[in-house]
This record gives sequence, C-alpha cells and structure tokens, in this order.
Amino acid sequence: MEQRPPEVLGVDIGQVLIEQRPEDPSLLFRGPNYLNSPEMPDAFRVLRRLREERFGENIYLITRCGRTVREKRIEWLDHHRFYERVGIPRVTPRYCWTPQNKSDVCYDLGITHFIDDDPRELVHLDGLIPTLLLFRPEERYVAEYERFVAQATVRVASWLAIEKLLLP
Repeated sequence: MEQRPPEVLGVDIGQVLIEQRPEDPSLLFRGPNYLNSPEMPDAFRVLRRLREERFGENIYLITRCGRTVREKRIEWLDHHRFYERVGIPRVTPRYCWTPQNKSDVCYDLGITHFIDDDPRELVHLDGLIPTLLLFRPEERYVAEYERFVAQATVRVASWLAIEKLLLP
C-alpha cells in the first residue's frame, strides 16, 4: 500500500493569529502596546486541535515582515504562550522578505495547506499548495484579485470556520 505524504499546515501571523482592532488604537500591533494586541478568537484552541487530530507537529508559522515587526511578533508569541498553548515545539517562525520568497519556504517545507489574510501573498502559492485558505481579507485586495480568490482559495471568516473545514 502506497503511503500518503504528510499534510503540512502553514499559518501567517499578522491578522491571522494577531487580531487588529482599528477602533481601539491602544491595541494596534504597530503601536507601543503591541503585546496587548489580542489573539484572533479561537485561533490557539483550533490550532491545538489541528495538531492533535490532523497535522501533528507539521505546523509552521510563515510570515512576511521587516526586522522590527519580526522581533515584536516573536515577543508577542512568547507573551501569549503560543507554543505552550498550541502544543508545538518552539521554533522561530519562517520570515520572508517577499511573497515570492514565501513560496520558496512553503515548497521547502512541503506545505499542503496555508492560511493567510492577503490574496497578494496567496497568489504566489497558487499551483504549489493544494489548499489555500483566505482568512478575513481586506475587501480592496479581494477586488483586485477577484478571479484568483474565486477560483483558487477558500474564504474563511473565523477560526471556527477553519475548524469545521479542516476537522470534519
């Protein structure tokens, strides 16, 4: 019997794990109180279930940002006890400088499922990753990539929707 390759989940960080609340400037991640930025509702709990029931330790954080934001994201993950609560080994997230670089990282890791909020990022993963989940995207980018979004992604509005989709 032929063995199936493992399923591997890639997860973006900004606006996927970290909730942005523009109506409350004290909680903006780019501000001085970035550690107070809340986690996206249900994200850690659902990721823990995905680890336990489907992906095992094959869950990677893959994100594009500059050096300053990178350091803040590492601090935020530690402050919110991400690795402990999700139950995956504490490894440094894979940081990418360009969307094209994100596709290289995903290829190297064998990513089969990816969750991102930005179709401008996901478009570079089209044809490489079978399951592209577009999480609460900004509508202006959806309009710009309307055909790609409709044909190549599954739009999800919450981590509860991801849970229902990936853990039937």
